[in-house]
Amino acid sequence: MTALRNTITYGGEYDFRQGFALETELPQYLEELVQETHAGLLTDVAFTSVTEIDQGADFPKYRLMMDISGMTLSIRFNGEEEDTRRAMSDFERLGGIRDILSGIVQGGGLPAELDPEHVTTSLD
Repeated sequence: MTALRNTITYGGEYDFRQGFALETELPQYLEELVQETHAGLLTDVAFTSVTEIDQGADFPKYRLMMDISGMTLSIRFNGEEEDTRRAMSDFERLGGIRDILSGIVQGGGLPAELDPEHVTTSLD
């Protein structure tokens, strides 16, 4: 009897972006994060990147996690928290991860400019 195995594979979804007409430059910290996530998933499908942004008490706190399942952005401010989740299976339909993140930045969901002191990233 042959055992069926459901293996997860990474097909370069974090490197994908739909068409040049939709491109908007990502802030440097996000561009680096996307590149590092793509490179990590090419070698290990269990790879996870987590970026936390803390600009001080008067600003929202952000946590952006990217892995083989997709992207999750958590924003916490004034005791309330909101999560935005995009499954990797939705990346192509939404224009790719760079377009998704660009839209979030343009909508004010992530800072467009950021002092590197306020960003911590872990790559596992």
